[in-house]
Amino acid sequence: MNTTKQAPSSIDRYHPEEYASGGDGVSCVIADTGPVVAFLNRRDRWHQWAVDTFGRLQPPLLTCEAVVAEAMFLLRNSQGGVDAVLELIDRNILQPVFRLALPAASGWIDGVQYGE
Repeated sequence: MNTTKQAPSSIDRYHPEEYASGGDGVSCVIADTGPVVAFLNRRDRWHQWAVDTFGRLQPPLLTCEAVVAEAMFLLRNSQGGVDAVLELIDRNILQPVFRLALPAASGWIDGVQYGE
């Protein structure tokens, strides 16, 4: 049994209701990999910025599955890093909603349309 106490994670300290003003006119936010990794990695040079910024945003932050996969890859060697990404999704802080719409995009690869 591990009895080592861990400091509260960024997720544990994430309480957007304390910051939300409701008057900023922002209806949704799209999150990319860099801010997600910085939010979860205390050693990241942008960690404090990410914590402050996420704290002012109303969840869920919208993203795509590629961002989730990349964040998990980049945090794979951090203790609890992969689980922390999944916890963001589980707690509906991060919501992967973007997917490639097929068949409309099926003819496009790297900007070149096939089948003409």
